[in-house]
Amino acid sequence: AWLGTWSRPTDRPAQVALGLAAALIVVALSPGGPRWLGSLLDFASVVDMTRRRRFLVVASFVAAFLSLGYIAFYLRGGPRAAEAAAYWLQGRAMAHGQLAWTVSEPSASFRARDLLFRAPDHVSGIFPPGYPVLLAPAFLVGAPMLVGALVAAALVVATWLLAREMAAAAGESAVRSETIGRVAAGLSILSAALRYHTADSLPYGATAVAVAMTLGCGLRARRTAEPRLFAVAGLAIGFLVATQPMSAITTGAVLAALAGGARERG
Repeated sequence: AWLGTWSRPTDRPAQVALGLAAALIVVALSPGGPRWLGSLLDFASVVDMTRRRRFLVVASFVAAFLSLGYIAFYLRGGPRAAEAAAYWLQGRAMAHGQLAWTVSEPSASFRARDLLFRAPDHVSGIFPPGYPVLLAPAFLVGAPMLVGALVAAALVVATWLLAREMAAAAGESAVRSETIGRVAAGLSILSAALRYHTADSLPYGATAVAVAMTLGCGLRARRTAEPRLFAVAGLAIGFLVATQPMSAITTGAVLAALAGGARERG
C-alpha cells in the first residue's frame, strides 16, 4: 500500500509535473545550475519591462498546463469532438507512413462521416494533412495528446508577438507595445475556447498559431526591414495551406500586402 501511494502518476498533468520536478532537482544539484536557471528566466530583472523572456516562458508553461488539465479532467485523456477522431486516425496512420489504413469486415462498422472508404477494405480521412503531420511524431513517442499543450504554449508567444507588432505599427511606444502584447497573451491564457481548441485533437489552435505568426512576423519584418522574417512567415503560410487552405488565402493576401509595403519603404 505504501508503494502504491508513491507509484507512477496515472494522469498526464501529474506525469509532466513529476518530470519537471525531477529536472529542477537536477538543475538545483548541478554546479551553477540555479544561476543558469535564473538567467534563463530573467528573475534578476523582474521590474525591467524590456525583459520579456521570463514572461513568455512562464506564460507558455501556464497555458500548456491549463490545456493539459483540460485534457485530463474534461476530455478524460482522449479526443472528444466529432471531427477529432478523424484527425486522430489520420495522425496515427501517418505515424506508420501511410495515408490510409485497412479495416476488417463488416466495413460498415468502421465508416463515419469524415472518413472515405475504398473497396475492399481501405479507409482514409478527408481532412488536409497539416495537423495530422503534427500528431504523427507524437504517436511515435506515445503521447499524441501532448501536441495540444505544445500548441497552447506556442499560441502565447504568437499572440504576444502579433499584439506587440500591431501596437508598434499603430505608433505606440516600445514600453506600451510590450504591455499590450503581455495583456493579449494573458487574455489568451484565460480564454476557455483556446483551452478547448488546444486540448482536443483539432487543428484550430495550430491554425491560430500559424495566422498569428504570419502576421506578427510580417509586421515586424516591415518595421525592422528584416527580410528573413518573411521567410518565417512563409513557413507559417505553408503550414496553413496544408491545414486550413481557406485561411491561407486571406492570410497570404495580407502578408503579400505587408511585403509590398516593405519593398516600397526600402
